[in-house]
Amino acid sequence: MPMVTVFTNASRALVTEAFATELGKSVGTHLNRPEEYVTVRVVPEQLMFTGGKPTPFAHVDVISLSGLGPDKNREMAPDITKIVEEHLKIPKILLTFDRIDPTDCGIDGKTFPTWISQDE
Repeated sequence: MPMVTVFTNASRALVTEAFATELGKSVGTHLNRPEEYVTVRVVPEQLMFTGGKPTPFAHVDVISLSGLGPDKNREMAPDITKIVEEHLKIPKILLTFDRIDPTDCGIDGKTFPTWISQDE
């Protein structure tokens, strides 16, 4: 259940369905997860500063219950950066990768392990 959040000061007009689809597909492919398991959230028109100045910027946070690590993160970083640069016209992109424990994720009022075991 990878989740990708893009915080950016880019205009809402640049955020398209094609952008979200391409980003979700890329992350899903890298993490061996079906595209429909990937959540993409884009938060445009944020007040963002680097070096104390408002500059075109994006912060992309990738969260996953599994699959992330030094090698995978290094593999994904150029692809994510390219997609954000091309669609949002942003020259500076910060990436963070967070692997979370399944018990720290909830769905429909249950933690992930409880939710997934209900189908068994």
